[in-house]
Amino acid sequence: MIWGKMFEPLHCLNLSIGGDQTQHVLWRVLNGELENIQPKVIVLQVGTNNYEHSAEQISMAIKKIADVIIEKQPQTQLIVMGIPPRGQNPNKLREKIKETNNRLRELFTDLPNVTYVHVDPAIFISAKDETISVRDMYDFLHFTDHGYEKLCEPLLDEIQNLFLSFVKVE
Repeated sequence: MIWGKMFEPLHCLNLSIGGDQTQHVLWRVLNGELENIQPKVIVLQVGTNNYEHSAEQISMAIKKIADVIIEKQPQTQLIVMGIPPRGQNPNKLREKIKETNNRLRELFTDLPNVTYVHVDPAIFISAKDETISVRDMYDFLHFTDHGYEKLCEPLLDEIQNLFLSFVKVE
């Protein structure tokens, strides 16, 4: 529903697979997923399912995927999204996600044709008790439509800004 409302009008293609980990995405981009297409924008959001890996391992794997995308699609604008928080209550995984996102921000700052979109945990985590609402994530990992809207609004803004820059350049 949210995909159709926010992204289909932009002629977007969704290549995500539920349960993906960084190694799965890397394999696909190395083995043909980006062949025979020339997208103007690619959005990369992966890493939440790599919960058994360290923040450094996750961030470096995302950087490797980005490097391959840039090599295979040098004309594209790459948007790397931070990992959203998860878990109803504060937990160690949230801390790892925060550390991973800090590393991602450092890795993707000031790279040509790459934008890092920070996923602000405050849009999902209550300031009062630091919990995540079932209104946003029905199982505190997977988003509801309401949660997807909150997640995707900054992404949509960034994509629209990039499209405006394409119009000015072309």
